[in-house]
Formats: sequence, C-alpha cells, structure tokens
Amino acid sequence: MRRKNDRRARHVAGGLIVALALAAAGCVQGEATAPSPPVFDPPTGVPTLGGQPMRPVSGYTRTPGTNCAYIIRLTVFPVIVPAGAVSHSERLWHYLDEEIADAGTSAVLNRNGLRVGRGRQADWPAVAGLLRELTGQTPARQEQILRPGGAVSIVLAESQPTQRLFVFDQEGCLRGQDYPPGDNVLMLGARLNSDDPADVTIHAVPVVRIMTPRVISTDDGVRLSREPQLVPVEPLEFIARVEEGQYLIIGPGVAARRETSPGRRFFAHTDSGLDKETLLVITPEVFVAELPAVEP
Repeated sequence: MRRKNDRRARHVAGGLIVALALAAAGCVQGEATAPSPPVFDPPTGVPTLGGQPMRPVSGYTRTPGTNCAYIIRLTVFPVIVPAGAVSHSERLWHYLDEEIADAGTSAVLNRNGLRVGRGRQADWPAVAGLLRELTGQTPARQEQILRPGGAVSIVLAESQPTQRLFVFDQEGCLRGQDYPPGDNVLMLGARLNSDDPADVTIHAVPVVRIMTPRVISTDDGVRLSREPQLVPVEPLEFIARVEEGQYLIIGPGVAARRETSPGRRFFAHTDSGLDKETLLVITPEVFVAELPAVEP
C-alpha cells in the first residue's frame, strides 16, 4: 500500500520545477565550533504566525468552521564523512527503507550514484550512533521554513568550474552535458497529505545554479545584473513520502566513484587533500495555526 501511495504522489510533481525556479534561498550556515560529538536533535522552538506561536500538527483537532495555516519546517544536517564510509558501506543503509519510489526511479538514482532512504524513529539511536562514529565534527544544522508547495535550496558544492555530467536516463542511456560555472544545489519542495497533514511529501532534484548576466533598463540607463538560472538534472527528480516520526537520508551510492556522475559531483569533495562525501539527514515537521474568523 505504501508503494502505491508513493506512486500516486508522483502525479503531483508537475509543478516542482516551477516552484524551484522561485526558490533562490541559499543554505544557512552554522557558526564554526570546536570538534565535539554531533548533535542531531531538531530545534526545540516553534514557528510563529502574526507573533503567535504555532502548534505541532500532531494531535491537533481542527475546530469546525475555522481556517488553518500550515508551515513545514525542514531540519537538515549535512554530515561530512570520509570517502567510502557511506557510498561503499551498508552499515547505514540497512537501517533505511530505500523503496521510496517505483523501481524505475530507484534504478536511475542508483546508476547515477545517489541513494535515498527513509528511516524509522525506532532505529534513530542506532543511526545517530553510527553517524557519531563516522564523524567527530558537529554538523551545521540548517532550518528551512516553507509553506506547503514551496521549495528551498541546499548548496552542496559551491562555485564549481565548468563541469561535464554524464547521466543515465530512465531508458538506461548515458547522456553527457556541459554546464557553465555555478553551484551544485539540491532543491527540495514539500507538500502535505490532505488526509493527514502530519505526512509530508518531499520532492527533490539536483540542480546546477548558474549566474547568468542580464542587461536591465532603468531610469538611469542600463546596468548589468546577474540572475540565477536553475538547470535541473531532471532524470534524478524523485519523490519521497515521509510520515510523522520518520526522516529522510540522501547521500552518495557506489556509482559515485565515477568521476562525472551526479553522485560524485554533488555529494563528494576534496578537503585539505582528503576525499570526503556528504550525507543529508532531513527531518520534516508540520505546524498549524488557526486563523481569525473574517467578519461578513
């Protein structure tokens, strides 16, 4: 039944690229800290609306006749680990459900060096313990607030030179494309389940964000502006349903060892001569607020 629901969710992905084009927010970097055991707890506060705190949607019962506003908070932990610790090991992935999409989409992701898994709250102590073992650095927690249907960006590889990506498409064909200098970004969109607002559907697609020069006319004449152009790697778009208490993990797979694979270009890098890879731990939370009644 879950797989059937995930397939149904794919039909609502048509507006994702449009939402991504409107999302220009970069990632929020945390302050540098001394090495310490990683902390993966979500923030304890709640968003506010009109100066009033919102409430978690879990356990909320809507008052008949009232209108509600929903907010989705995505807590993202970019975890940096030694190369191969995630892509060439099953120690992490065996805790996760990787059947989040249809078989065709999963095959495309794997061929291109990406792995996506959905975790259960019951397994989180073991998963968090493994992540603490793999890295001694505290990850910089990113908090992204968006409305249902909105999108945010997670910068994975900033200021990349001209690059060539070879991508396996849905037919299994390997196609190459050159990209101008830019940022390699993972775009995330989020929607709510109309039957159960505590369930979130995450839409994700890797994107090369290119700063394109543009001439703009003003009252003082013309000036040169640089605007972001988002070029999605469309064969790698995927959808994952994340229920209350679950989390999503996105990282490199075995095929990321291919130099021109998206998995390597987006989720691997070299730091001080050491090869490393990035793992994203994403936890969605939904908050609700009742809107005041409008006088007729």
